[in-house]
Amino acid sequence: MAKRKASRKTGGFSLENMSKKQKQAAIVLACCILAILITSIVVGVVVGGATRSEDPSSQSGSSSASTGYDNSEFVIDETSSAILAETSDAGDEYVEQTVFVGDSNTVRFNQYNLLTLDQFVGKESMGIQEVTTTKCVYFKNDNTAYTIPEALAKMKPRRIVLTFGTNNADGSMSADDFIESYRSAIKAIQEAYSYCDIIVNAIPPVSASTSGYNVDMQTVDEFNYALVKMCEEDGLKFLNTSEILKGDDGYAKAEYMSSDGIHLSQSGLKKILEYHRTHAYETEDRRPDTNNIPKRAKNPVETGTTTPSSSSATPEPTQYTANYYTESSGGTLTYGDKTGQASVSVPVSSSDSVTVTAVPADGYVFLKWSDGVTSASRTDKNFKQNISVTAMFMKISISASKTTVQTGESVTLTASVSRGDKYAADVKWSGSGIDGTTGASCTFKSSNPGDYVIEASVTVDGVTAKTQITIKVETAATATPTPTPVPTATPAPTPT
Repeated sequence: MAKRKASRKTGGFSLENMSKKQKQAAIVLACCILAILITSIVVGVVVGGATRSEDPSSQSGSSSASTGYDNSEFVIDETSSAILAETSDAGDEYVEQTVFVGDSNTVRFNQYNLLTLDQFVGKESMGIQEVTTTKCVYFKNDNTAYTIPEALAKMKPRRIVLTFGTNNADGSMSADDFIESYRSAIKAIQEAYSYCDIIVNAIPPVSASTSGYNVDMQTVDEFNYALVKMCEEDGLKFLNTSEILKGDDGYAKAEYMSSDGIHLSQSGLKKILEYHRTHAYETEDRRPDTNNIPKRAKNPVETGTTTPSSSSATPEPTQYTANYYTESSGGTLTYGDKTGQASVSVPVSSSDSVTVTAVPADGYVFLKWSDGVTSASRTDKNFKQNISVTAMFMKISISASKTTVQTGESVTLTASVSRGDKYAADVKWSGSGIDGTTGASCTFKSSNPGDYVIEASVTVDGVTAKTQITIKVETAATATPTPTPVPTATPAPTPT
C-alpha cells in the first residue's frame, strides 16, 4: 500500500485537504484580491502624477505676473549739472514766454485749455526722428505747412521745452539712435533760430498697465538716462518732471494718467506746468526782436492715429499713413517711379503694401532704418497703425594738413564720421607705412617719391564706410653746392 504524501500547509490551512470546488473558489478570490491591489496602485500613480503636475501652478502664476521692469537700472543722478534745480515760482509770464514742443502729451495742453495754440507746436504720433522733416505747423493767412524748426523761427520763442520719446520707446530704436535723432532735431532748431534757450523734458512715465500700446517703461528710463548725459555733454538743461509723476514702483502715479495708461491726464499736465515754473531757467533774453510773429492756425484733422501719442478715443480706423523720411543730405528715397524724394507719405489700408528704397548720396552708405530694418529697400504690409521711419546714412571723410609733400616730410591725416565723433576712434587706416593704424588721425611720411593712396574705413552696426585720399610725394630739392675757389698762384719774384 502506497504511503500518502505529507500535507503542505499554506496560510494555516492545507490546500490538499480542500475539495475541488473549494480550491476553485479560493483561486477566484485570490485573483479578485490581486486585481483590486493592482487597480489601487495604478489609480494612486495617476492621481499622484496629476497632483504633482499641478503643484508648480503658483510658480507659473508668479512668473506671468512679473513684468521684468527694474526701476533701479537707469537711475538719474539728481546732482547732475544739467538738471534744473528747484527755484521760486517764476509765474505765468515764464510759461507764456515758453513754447512747448512735442507729441500728443504736448498737444493735450491745448486740448485741456492749459496752453493757447501759440504756446505749443507738435503733432500726435510724432517721434523724435520726424522733427526736422514733418511739415505739421500752420499759421493764419498762410497756406504753407512748416516743419517744427521752421515754425519756431517764425514764432521767436524766449525758450522751448522739448518732450519726445514716448513713440520711440517701443523697442524699435536703440538709446544711441534715439540720442542721435534728438541731437539732429536740436541742431536743426538751433540753426533755424539760435536765440532761444532749449530745455529737454523727461519722457513721461507710463502706467504699470497700459491699454493697447507697446511702450516699455524700462526703455523710457534708459532714454531719460541718456538724455541727461546728452544735456551734460552738449550744455543743455534737463527738466526732470519724472520725479513728480512717478510712484515708488517707478511707474506713473495713477492720478496723473488717463485710462489708457499712456497719456497724461489734465492733473498730470497741470503738475508739469507747475514744475516748469518752480524749476525755472532764467537767462538773458537774446532775441533781437519779437516783431511780426504770426498767429498759429490749427492743424488739419488727422485720422488713423493709433500710436501711443494719439489722444483719440474713437474706434480704430482702417485707413493709415506710412511716412518715410531721410536724414538731411545723406540720401534720398525712391517710391515707384518717384526718385530723389526727401520724404514719402502714402495713405494705406490694412491690405496694402508699400515698397520704398533708400538711396545714399555720393560719398555716403546706407546704414539702416530708424526702426532697425537693415535693408535699403523695404516692403511694409499688413498695416495696423500709422508708421513713421527714417533712412539713416553714414559718411567718412579725410582731411589732410597738405596733400603734396617732399620726401621725408610728414603729413597729418584726420578722419571724421558723420554719425558722430565717438566713432572716429574706430577708424582703420591702410596704405604704405600706416597699415593697421587705428584712430581719428594718423601720420604719413615717405622717403620715396610717388603718389600714395591712403584709405580710411569705419564700421558701424555692421556697415562699413570707406574713403580715400592721395598724397603726392616729390623729391626734395637738392641744394647746389658752392664751388670751392681755386687759389691764385703767387707770381715768382723777378731776379735782379
